[in-house]
Amino acid sequence: MSKKTQLTKELEEWLNDFAMKKYSEEYDLKIIIPKSNLNLLQETQIQKLKEINLLEFQPDILGILTNKVSKETELIFIFRGTKTVGFTLIGEVLTYCKLANPKLAIIASTSSTSSHVNEWINLKKEMDIVSFGSKKIIIFQWDEKTKSPDPYTITPIEKRSFFD
Repeated sequence: MSKKTQLTKELEEWLNDFAMKKYSEEYDLKIIIPKSNLNLLQETQIQKLKEINLLEFQPDILGILTNKVSKETELIFIFRGTKTVGFTLIGEVLTYCKLANPKLAIIASTSSTSSHVNEWINLKKEMDIVSFGSKKIIIFQWDEKTKSPDPYTITPIEKRSFFD
């Protein structure tokens, strides 16, 4: 099994557990590994989204939250990798977030963020590169031993408590 495939499997299991704890009172949850761009997925909840035709991208892991009362759909994106997270990947994911406005967007890697990204976000507090609306992309290094986010790498730092 490739390192990316193993990481996807671990993140899928982790997201299922995390999202159930965080959102199950208000939402029904479904986690999938998309085989195509979101605009082509044959998921009923996805096809109901307002701007579905703009969603020509494929997150590595997709959480579909359906509100138990209103039946409205919200999304969770995980983009995963094995390389250092830099500005290019963050910019790409930020564009997707501005199109889809997910409830939660995560970039997870078995490597850390670049020193420039860490400095920009955590030291200079320049949040424009991770902000979409009132939300922020959360970045973390995946701990392969504990099969969970390394709590000391969660960026922006202010989001570390979100995973408690």
